[in-house]
This record gives sequence, C-alpha cells and structure tokens, in this order.
Amino acid sequence: MSGNNLSRNAHHKGMNARDLQNENERLKELLSQSQCELSQSHAQHQAVVEQFAQTLEEKERQVAALEHQIKLLLQRIRGSRQERIDPDQLLLFSLEELQEIVAQLEQGLPDEDLIDVAAG
Repeated sequence: MSGNNLSRNAHHKGMNARDLQNENERLKELLSQSQCELSQSHAQHQAVVEQFAQTLEEKERQVAALEHQIKLLLQRIRGSRQERIDPDQLLLFSLEELQEIVAQLEQGLPDEDLIDVAAG
C-alpha cells in the first residue's frame, strides 16, 4: 500500500499521524512482550527437557544395575554343574539376605564367605 493510500485509509478511519504513531508504538510494545514471553517459554521448555533427560539417564543406570544383579543371581543359581542350587532354595532367604548376597557377589567374595553370611 502506498503512503497516500495509507493516509487515505487512516483518514477514513479517523486516525491522524499522531494516532498512527501511537498505534505503531503500542504494536511494537505488544510484539516485544510476545517475544519476551516466547523466550521465557522456550527456556522453561529447555529446562523440562534437560530434567527429563537426566531422569531418563538415572532410570537407565538403575535398570542396568538391576540387570547386573539378576545376572549375578542367575549365575549363582545355575553355578557349575556340580554345585547347582535349586531355585526353590531361594525361598529360604529373605529379600534382605538375597540383596546382601548380591552385594557380596558384586564385591567378589568367595563362595565360602557367602554361605557363612547367608547362614548367619
């Protein structure tokens, strides 16, 4: 739109040059506020994404640790062919005792020490 057409449209709507300047300033301020709000929303979104990524990494570490514990227990249950443990025997131990056995297996204690702790 040319300057003359804008002036005619503004004149038709009852806006003079001062009114147009005021409206222009109001719109600039509104745009500035909108950009600020958008920037804040983006920052909040980034923070949530980073927190989610950290939580996901922690959960993945926990899963890996639990998988390792399961592997150690399965190795202990299966043992060598001469030293097989009946899986039903695990029912004789409490959860705390099984967790203690897993912790000791992770530390690499000899089997004799494991038996003593489980019996104690």
